[in-house]
Amino acid sequence: MIDRIAIERLYNEDQCQKLIEEFYILLVEYTKNKETEKIEECLNRLNLFAKKIKSRPVYYDNHCLDTDITNFIVETYRQERIKKYQ
Repeated sequence: MIDRIAIERLYNEDQCQKLIEEFYILLVEYTKNKETEKIEECLNRLNLFAKKIKSRPVYYDNHCLDTDITNFIVETYRQERIKKYQ
């Protein structure tokens, strides 16, 4: 599972913004070519950073990464739509 809230919290950390932006760029690339290796590396780096600042992990490796990425994209889109129409 990819924790959207944990990602938002890390984005508020100045040191981690570029890594979060890289993660979103990798998501766009994933939708084109379905390669998960770079995303998994990025998520692991985000987890290390989260551990360093004693924040909750961004990624729990308990499912298929493809499914987790798809669910994350869908949930992020759904949340953006909800915010837009409130």
